[in-house]
Amino acid sequence: MSARICPCLAAVPLLAALGISGCASAPETGRSQLLLIDSAQEASMGLKAFQEIKADTPVSNNRKETERLARVGGDIARVARLPNARWEFVLFDEPKQPNAFALPGGKVGVYTGILPITLNDAGLATVI
Repeated sequence: MSARICPCLAAVPLLAALGISGCASAPETGRSQLLLIDSAQEASMGLKAFQEIKADTPVSNNRKETERLARVGGDIARVARLPNARWEFVLFDEPKQPNAFALPGGKVGVYTGILPITLNDAGLATVI
C-alpha cells in the first residue's frame, strides 16, 4: 500500500512548485491567478492570430468608420492599464457579421455588421 502512496507524495512538491512559480496577482482585483504562459508569449500568440485574421478577412475601406474606430479605440487604449500593449484596431468588411473581438497584446477587430447596432461612439466603446 505504501508503494502506491509514494508516487503521489512525490508529485505534491512538484505541483506546489508549479503553482507558486506560475502565480501572479491580477492588477485590477489583487486576486491570485495561475499563469501558464507569460504576457510576452500571450501577446505573440495574439499578434499571430490577428495577422491570420487580417490575411483571411477583407478590411473595410470606409474611411469615416475606420477613423471612428481608431478614435474610440484610442480613447480606450489611453485608459487601459496595459502599458506593453501594441494597440491596433481594425474594421473588417463583414456586413453580415455583428461581432467584434479582442486578442492579447491590444489587437482588436470589429466587423462592420456590428456598427448599426452600436448606434454611436458610446455603443462602439461598449462593444470594444
